[in-house]
Amino acid sequence: MNMNSGINKSSMKNLLILIDADFVGGAETNYKYILPILEEKGWKLIFVTHGHKNLEAYFDKQNIRIQMVSNFEPYYSLSEKGRFSFRNFMKNLISIQRNRVILKKIISEYKPVAIISNSMISHWLLSLVSSNHGFRKVMHLHDIVNRERVWGLYGIGLDQITKRMDRIIVVSDAVRQKLHPKSKTKITKLFNPVEVNLTERESKNAIKSEFIQLGMFARYTPWKGHREFLKIANELQDPVYKFICYGNPDGNEDYFKELVNTADSLQNRERIHLNNFSYDVAADMGKCGLILHLSVLPEPLSRILIEANALGIPVYAYDGGGTRELFETLKLAGVLVKTGDYRQMIEEIKQFPSKTFKFPSLKEITPEMYASKFEAVLQN
Repeated sequence: MNMNSGINKSSMKNLLILIDADFVGGAETNYKYILPILEEKGWKLIFVTHGHKNLEAYFDKQNIRIQMVSNFEPYYSLSEKGRFSFRNFMKNLISIQRNRVILKKIISEYKPVAIISNSMISHWLLSLVSSNHGFRKVMHLHDIVNRERVWGLYGIGLDQITKRMDRIIVVSDAVRQKLHPKSKTKITKLFNPVEVNLTERESKNAIKSEFIQLGMFARYTPWKGHREFLKIANELQDPVYKFICYGNPDGNEDYFKELVNTADSLQNRERIHLNNFSYDVAADMGKCGLILHLSVLPEPLSRILIEANALGIPVYAYDGGGTRELFETLKLAGVLVKTGDYRQMIEEIKQFPSKTFKFPSLKEITPEMYASKFEAVLQN
């Protein structure tokens, strides 16, 4: 694949992408859709983190070559067993100061037009770097920040970070609402992009099957609702129902083991499959008749909801955060249920075979549309 046809490499605009860890999540997945488009537009994307194996493996499987600078010091989770870790906070403070020096050298070498941060510690790092050399500092906020956490220090820290940014991208109004009103002139809201294959979507919607495979695609962390998924699986013992889940267990291996043990203890365990990270979400999701989204905390914005509808698969989701916004704004096909009401979710699932759904066009969040808006934030 020639992603730079017609572009003089010496004239390309460098974009540094700060990643907290060598990890593939929603923030990183965005670039699968838009990296080739941005390179055609004359951008050179350079990922900056402390590792490279997971990111490179992911993009290799998408047939996309990426450039990485992976000599950052590692960061540590600000939470341990659900509680704020002062020890890790101090370790991160040391890493950030060291990475600040490293980042200055990287900036001097690559002379970026813009630098974009994609997660909280990277936001913190970017806020400490002066943009006197002419690059734009862009904060891409994918998270609903609990401003009250640690005696309000999260809110104070967020305000200090956003003050030092040139532009801020938020993924939903639920995320936007956590920012100080003074930041509103810097903010652009962009729903995450998806590819929509209308032909495949229409044919998929016409398929009838003798069983219903319920899918869940979510990183293995407790608030994503895998325990809810297994509660539902336990109640739906009828052989017509099969359950399949994909997610990244990195950093949450004990939680994943707990889920596997729980699934193995259920009577219908042969119809429940808990898998690791999916490198091809469309292919794995295409095996499902229905997608469940069961986050028990407010979700900033779930790409899975959009990706499922893009494939002609309805989504049954717990309400909260940006989920309702996606349903209302994009007119998603599916059902919203009160967060945590898994018994109501079960009742909705039982009625699924008798329902029909109308799927939205999603034309406003195609990769091409998204890339144009994204590029405008970087340089206008």
